[in-house]
Amino acid sequence: MSDDKPRKTLIIKRKRSTATNTPESEENAPAAILRTNKRVLTFDKPKKKQPQPPPKKKKRVNPSVIRGAELNKALSSHSKAWRSMQPLSHDIEKQVFQFIGARHLSASKRVVKALIKKQTNAINYLKNSIMDAPIYDLDDNQTGLVSWERASIAAKRLVRVEAERAAEKRAKTRKRRK
Repeated sequence: MSDDKPRKTLIIKRKRSTATNTPESEENAPAAILRTNKRVLTFDKPKKKQPQPPPKKKKRVNPSVIRGAELNKALSSHSKAWRSMQPLSHDIEKQVFQFIGARHLSASKRVVKALIKKQTNAINYLKNSIMDAPIYDLDDNQTGLVSWERASIAAKRLVRVEAERAAEKRAKTRKRRK
């Protein structure tokens, strides 16, 4: 063993980097650094995805609204007085229920009341409810004339409804401006 030569020790030293060895075209390259002939690559951070708004849900329509629309359509096709927004008799609710029974339609008391309220608060209905205008039933028969009291109530309602609609219109235009 004494004949053997001593082993050489291995020394590892870091080479110093010289001035940039990159050509001018690579100066704009994204963070590529040269170190001792080894290239360290750094990548741009991935862009965060912007959260997408949730998909719009289909607007659910209340079944009573659907039944009310169907009933309104049926009454409009049956009665010219209903269709043309003429003043209706006082017992119109009873006549509507008889119409529903005869035609086998599906509508609750709440639906009927809401439909009659919608009909009687319509601007054209209120404009037609002037004094001494004829009152009709669902079969388009004249049942009387509009009294002074009923005409004054209709005029007051007309003013209120028109004021509400004007206020809604102003609110919408304000929203659009913002």
